[in-house]
Amino acid sequence: MPAIQPFRPNAAATLRIGAVTAAGTAIRLAGLPAGGGCQVRVRNRGTGEIFVQFGKADVVATIPGAVPGSAGIAPGAVEYWTLQDSEHFVALAVESGTPSVEITTGNGG
Repeated sequence: MPAIQPFRPNAAATLRIGAVTAAGTAIRLAGLPAGGGCQVRVRNRGTGEIFVQFGKADVVATIPGAVPGSAGIAPGAVEYWTLQDSEHFVALAVESGTPSVEITTGNGG
């Protein structure tokens, strides 16, 4: 079993997102390595739950309901994801309020 490596952020690779994204307005992640997946650290700085979806430029985040939706992150929480090669963009959704999210690319975690 490989040893767990601590998360190491890429240089100048943190985005602070303070607006909900809509269809066609996903935000490109900073500092992604060429030709490979990486890890991201997502910190919910806001006071409300956020819903996050990674993907291509047309990715849309959705709030779970009668149909499946995007992954939720509670206020104050920090989550780590491993992205696939094609996941260069992020979209957010919130039920109410304005999100305040930091997303940092890196490795480990």
